[in-house]
Amino acid sequence: MIHREGIFIMSRIRVSGMFVLCVASFFLMSLSHCSQMSAEEKKAQHYERGLAYFEEGKYQEAVIEFKNVIQLDPSDATAYHQLALAHLKLGGLPNLQSAFGELTKAVEIDPSIEDVHLKLGDFYLLSQKPIEAKKHAEIVLTASPQDPKGHLLRGRSLILEKEFDEGIAELKKSIELDPGNEHVYIDLARAYLVQKKPEEAHAILDEALQANGQSTILIVAKGDLFILQGKHAEAEAQYLAALDLDPDNDALYVKLAKFYQTTQKWKEAEEAYTKLAIRKPQSETPQILLGEFYTFLGNGPKALEHFKKAVELKPKSVMAHHALTNYYLDNQQWDEAEQSMRASEELQKQGLLVKVFQARLLFGRGKIDEAISAFQKVLKDDPSQAMAHEYLGLAYAQKKDIPQAIRELTEAVKLAPQKRSSRKALAATRLVEGSYAMAIEESQVAIQLNPRDVQAVHILGEAYFRQKDLGQAKKVYQAIVKQIPQDAVAHFQLGLIAQQDKQYQEAIDHFETTLELKPAFSQALVQIARIYVGRGEAKKARERV
Repeated sequence: MIHREGIFIMSRIRVSGMFVLCVASFFLMSLSHCSQMSAEEKKAQHYERGLAYFEEGKYQEAVIEFKNVIQLDPSDATAYHQLALAHLKLGGLPNLQSAFGELTKAVEIDPSIEDVHLKLGDFYLLSQKPIEAKKHAEIVLTASPQDPKGHLLRGRSLILEKEFDEGIAELKKSIELDPGNEHVYIDLARAYLVQKKPEEAHAILDEALQANGQSTILIVAKGDLFILQGKHAEAEAQYLAALDLDPDNDALYVKLAKFYQTTQKWKEAEEAYTKLAIRKPQSETPQILLGEFYTFLGNGPKALEHFKKAVELKPKSVMAHHALTNYYLDNQQWDEAEQSMRASEELQKQGLLVKVFQARLLFGRGKIDEAISAFQKVLKDDPSQAMAHEYLGLAYAQKKDIPQAIRELTEAVKLAPQKRSSRKALAATRLVEGSYAMAIEESQVAIQLNPRDVQAVHILGEAYFRQKDLGQAKKVYQAIVKQIPQDAVAHFQLGLIAQQDKQYQEAIDHFETTLELKPAFSQALVQIARIYVGRGEAKKARERV
């Protein structure tokens, strides 16, 4: 029995040994084959893998493979082109910058790749450089006179140069060559509207709808056109029609909600966002949108509730943790912001974003010099960080370095013109500088972005007051009191305006209201006493004080 078992074991050992030898032999042969592959074969293998990854939507893996191709052959223009396309798919500023660099290298190596010229032209249009964009369009059209994309790029460039007639002719040529491209019709409609030809603008979109059937893109474009004309009811009808046509399109719910928000239909906006949240109960995005909506309305508790829910639904979502951390920072809840930031491993991987948050924490905790240094480091890595410019400007303002503060805030507004907080900060700093007209201009833009921003309205009123335009200042503060009757500062300012107009009893009434709302507002009491003394009623002044 023992003998048989021993034979069996030895047999197993021999078989196992043979198997290992076979595997090792195969592995060595594979290595030998790999080492025998030519550089051209390796390059082809990486390129094919890159294309396969791109088709599968694995863009980061595609980037690695195309970089391998370039490492083997730095003169391969096609690899640079494909690498740029992968970066474009990944999105985000660093990838867009990389894409532009790769496209530039591709065209230097091989100027004949038409798609590279078209992509570079689009980049130049985004950078408001129509002359450079037009050069690339003309290279394409020289090689392929009937290329609809070449005519589109040239048309867009000319329109940006305000050469409308020639630009419109190019867009029409693009439509003639490719009538199925809906976006060209939209460009053409916008060009007509800039020329103050709304009938032609609507006609071209109607033509597009006839040519391409019922399209939500075109219906929404008609709504946008009505918005630009100030026809809100017609715009709403178009957005609702688009939603009826495609009720499963989440973007249309967001579009409708933002339309209602812009037109101050708060209930309807809330309903649209809520419908999206009901449709997507496991998605963090509707919760973040609701949080941002309530932030816009100044309803902090409701905003926080939805930001927290977004994190609960998707604990690994960078977007959710970003929204929650940003809320805490905006509301000066420094400890909570720090905890939120540290709670997300995914957020921690977002190096530059975390650095911005850390710099804001330093600023919020009063460590101004450290904050300035931290923001400067962020901007050295990425000068296009609008938030870093904004807070660096605020930090300089804290140090009373007003010229430097204005430089940074102006850059923030330039990079993000729709960001209300940057506009408001610049308006406040212009006020300190004594540039009242500029303060008025910036605060008015901030109010347009959010008419419920009372701080921006206060800055506007103060700018008018200091400019000695008491009539306008009075209108502004009356509007605040109408909206928020308990605003003590607005009543105080109305008291000062009445005092300067020698409407002393009206002034006293406003100052008294100020004290009712805020008993510690000593300046109101001082002004009351001053009025009584000025009228020769010293006894009343003493009694009131």
